[in-house]
Amino acid sequence: MLNFATLFDINYLSRGLALLESIKKHSSTNFRLFVLCLDQETKDFFSNNNYYPEVSTITLSEIETWNSELADAKSNRSIVEYYFTLSPALPLYILEKHSEIPHITTMDADILFFSDPNLIFKDFENHSIQITPHKFTKILFRLEKHGVYNVSFQSFKNDQHGINCLKWWMEKCIEWCYDRYEETRFADQKYLDQFEQLYPGKVRILDHKGAGVAPWNIDQYQISRKGESIYIDNEKLIYYHYHHFRQFNSSLFLTGLREYQAHNTSLKEMKIIYIPYIHALKAYDSNNSDSGIKRIKNASDKSLIKFIINNPSIFFYFNYYICFTFGLGKFGSIIYNIYAKIKKWRTS
Repeated sequence: MLNFATLFDINYLSRGLALLESIKKHSSTNFRLFVLCLDQETKDFFSNNNYYPEVSTITLSEIETWNSELADAKSNRSIVEYYFTLSPALPLYILEKHSEIPHITTMDADILFFSDPNLIFKDFENHSIQITPHKFTKILFRLEKHGVYNVSFQSFKNDQHGINCLKWWMEKCIEWCYDRYEETRFADQKYLDQFEQLYPGKVRILDHKGAGVAPWNIDQYQISRKGESIYIDNEKLIYYHYHHFRQFNSSLFLTGLREYQAHNTSLKEMKIIYIPYIHALKAYDSNNSDSGIKRIKNASDKSLIKFIINNPSIFFYFNYYICFTFGLGKFGSIIYNIYAKIKKWRTS
């Protein structure tokens, strides 16, 4: 049995449900998904319906009661930085409360599985810790200073090394977890660079080409569809991380690809990767219109123009066959800044 954990609030509910359904669709074994509910609305959603028996919910108050230092840390950092601080606390809380669990895998809610997640754990047997490298494209190597590894998918066994690693990581995050770069630390992420040195021989680097695919590395792969499967070069895509994906309205999306200079990813490849996610999110948005992805409601023409000009990675989607991209990049930002200054001058 696989044990996963994630966290999200009501604005990410549709993403969390899409993640859950993708595991149900592709996992060859039973699984449980622990959800740390970041607000009462998310907790109420799962409490008030019986459609998700695989989900076990945890509240912020429960985890903060378990470790009072978390509540103290909450007062000296932003809410996003506090969520970063919870990265090691959530798996450690679960392993301490559920001693029967052999290992726990935490992951971001904006992930979608395309193949059996059990493939990821084939070579994990002789290790206690598993972490995911960014695998940056060459043009993005400079970003490795923020961390070789990405806190989006990591596993910890309920053994001495796994528990000690989580305790060390949580102690570090409670002490310092800010969204800024310093020489040896950045948010919750750069601490992972020390895992191999601290626990030699116990850390497995997730090297499957089909795992950890994301906007910062997709540009170096050939993406294709063969039957019902999607391939990254010649290996099956296991999951994709839709980092920076944003929805503006029912047809306008921000992929986040251009922010990571993924200029070589073709429209055909974008459709293979992104249309299944759009379909998944739309399914839950239509059923939970008050609890889907965060979006701008009733957008005016001016706000729509601002969105298009000021974002360099736009994805227009109408149906499976009609979609296209648009973006003005830095030039668009310059245009909008000039427009904003003129508007400010005229109203002053």
